[in-house]
Amino acid sequence: MEAIKIYSAIVILTVLLLSSSSYGQTDKTGIRVMPQIGLNLTSLTDEPMVETDKFRTGVEGGIWVQSKKTVFIMPGVFFAQQGLSSVYLEDLQNNYDTILNKVDYRAVKVPVMFGVQALGARIYTGPSFTYILNTDNPDVMVDEFRDLSLGLCVGGGFGFTIFSFDVRYEYGVSHVLRNRSAATNTLTISAGLKF
Repeated sequence: MEAIKIYSAIVILTVLLLSSSSYGQTDKTGIRVMPQIGLNLTSLTDEPMVETDKFRTGVEGGIWVQSKKTVFIMPGVFFAQQGLSSVYLEDLQNNYDTILNKVDYRAVKVPVMFGVQALGARIYTGPSFTYILNTDNPDVMVDEFRDLSLGLCVGGGFGFTIFSFDVRYEYGVSHVLRNRSAATNTLTISAGLKF
């Protein structure tokens, strides 16, 4: 939770700096809206690195809102279905571990990207906040997951006529499970329209 507070302060400071630095620019003004759908590949990784689970495929859909300036901010909201190849649950009371394979979960993701763009291409980075809604495995309660997890994204994209394409990688900064020191790493490839 402390990492989330620190990162939130960094995001607010970055927004203020970008706003003040882009105030005098003569670029296009306004925003563009980009609804997108895509595929994601997610793995659960121990910290320190003990083992890395295989990537599993999921889907997501949502919307980006991007400022049209050269230096831009691009928040988004996405509904994602993500899969983990295995989840390790610790029962401290009975002193045993359980390994469950192929756990899918649904989540709301709120990325807030900052970047630069030129000639229709853009590169960006920023935090992504994930709130897990539910799971498809009756043995894995949503309570096994933390309410909110934080990831750090880096990505890029481009626009062509009315279409938009993006690829981003999210590195898990905070732990996603309550009883295990593990984070999720996700690669997302998405496409959609731009207005």
